[in-house]
Amino acid sequence: GPLTGEATSIEQSALLGSLEAPFFTDRQRLETLFLATLSRPPTESERERLMPIITSSADAAERQRRLSDIVWAIFNGAEYSLNH
Repeated sequence: GPLTGEATSIEQSALLGSLEAPFFTDRQRLETLFLATLSRPPTESERERLMPIITSSADAAERQRRLSDIVWAIFNGAEYSLNH
């Protein structure tokens, strides 16, 4: 819906916009996404699967698109749907 679209939009999402700050490491970006959406840090298994997606980005714009995709996946996952 519109709320999910806004939350995953690189242009509209305050969360994604804040993650562009140069002082964040990619690990901190991933942790921030999980804390903001699921109220918990990523598990080691989640971190192992998602960090290569973020770190293999060619540039900052691609990294933002990938972070947006991760937010979308979290919102559409069972944990978010059932607990939040």
